[in-house]
Amino acid sequence: MKSIKKIIDEFETKNRPLLEKLIALDKELKELLEKEGDLGEIRKRIKEIFSIRAEMILNEIEAGRKIDKVLNKEQKEKWKQIRRGNIKKEGG
Repeated sequence: MKSIKKIIDEFETKNRPLLEKLIALDKELKELLEKEGDLGEIRKRIKEIFSIRAEMILNEIEAGRKIDKVLNKEQKEKWKQIRRGNIKKEGG
């Protein structure tokens, strides 16, 4: 499963800087809101935040599809269950 690890590593590498930027923008937005900052600046930060979130979601979808391509039918079914959080613990 080295190929899956590689895909996940690539995904994390792509998303890490986006997450860092998202955290910084979120902090800026909170500061603007607390001091009742300019609505134009608030609007700008919100749009940037949602744009980054969308990019992160698309990266996740892309990684998921890449993983799907390297799995056999049984593995795909287990992967779908994992992604949905539907795997029950043994004996549970």
